[in-house]
Amino acid sequence: DGKTGNVTAIQLDSARIAAGSASSPIHLEARGTFEGKRMEATGTRGPLAMLLANAPAYPVDIEGKIGAASMRVHGTIDKPREPGGFSLALRAQVPEFAEFAALLGATLPPFGPFRGATQLTGTPAAPVFSGVDIELGTPEKMALTARGELAGSVAAGGSYVWQSTGIDLTIA
Repeated sequence: DGKTGNVTAIQLDSARIAAGSASSPIHLEARGTFEGKRMEATGTRGPLAMLLANAPAYPVDIEGKIGAASMRVHGTIDKPREPGGFSLALRAQVPEFAEFAALLGATLPPFGPFRGATQLTGTPAAPVFSGVDIELGTPEKMALTARGELAGSVAAGGSYVWQSTGIDLTIA
């Protein structure tokens, strides 16, 4: 980080990106470490020909792990080189949220497990998270659940403004 001087340690041990032809799906596998935690990603992307053509409905199906955290992105991206719109199912699961936050440079008290899923549609300028289903923590400490929809738009300064037609939030 040029402003803070913080260093993020990432090591790539192996990577394989392969396709049978320009019209075949691209298969990928990567393994390494991120801040000392084991990292891996596997999955498929659309064919190289679709990517070069900047085609609509470019398929993406990638799963990844960092330490004990797991994530999955599945769906399509329109015009992936711009990018245009998207329709992506996002899922994430972490046994201890504070440990994952620490990988990103945040210090949090232990919250317990995190599980989340949502459908991301729209465009980079106007993303929509629908079917939001998030659970964080445990009833013994603190449990938070959120379900609903969240729509964003880019404000004048380049930041996002978020609005919702309804999110059910429960804190126990």
